[in-house]
Amino acid sequence: MTGKIIDNGAPVALALIVPIALVLVVLYTAWPLILLVSALIVAWKFWENYQWQKLSQKINPTFNQLVRDNQGCLTHTDLCLKTDLSAAVAKKYLAKKAEELGAQRQKYRKSRNDLLFSDGKCPGKDVCRESREQGSRKSRTAI
Repeated sequence: MTGKIIDNGAPVALALIVPIALVLVVLYTAWPLILLVSALIVAWKFWENYQWQKLSQKINPTFNQLVRDNQGCLTHTDLCLKTDLSAAVAKKYLAKKAEELGAQRQKYRKSRNDLLFSDGKCPGKDVCRESREQGSRKSRTAI
């Protein structure tokens, strides 16, 4: 009876040994390539982080000024116009800043998303809409 139990488990054990052995052979022969790819990925992440820090140091003063001037309401277009960034870079920068600072997305008109960087002074107010309306009134009176 014990011989029958051993015979039942043998094909299952062989079915597991063959794929494991194949994986070990591939890893043993390809470990330099795997190590190189891993090192390149780590280097790329460090490079992206360095570029982000450099960009942040360059743009942060302008970003902070725009937040103050626009009463916390900011779009990527505002940032593009002030900093000469491309739209894609400005969107990425604002997305990271919004995540970092906890900004809220608000719809203004149908086609625009504004980010509201609130300082907590006026909770519940629609600051974006008010600041845009004031800006449009000023531009109408200036014409």
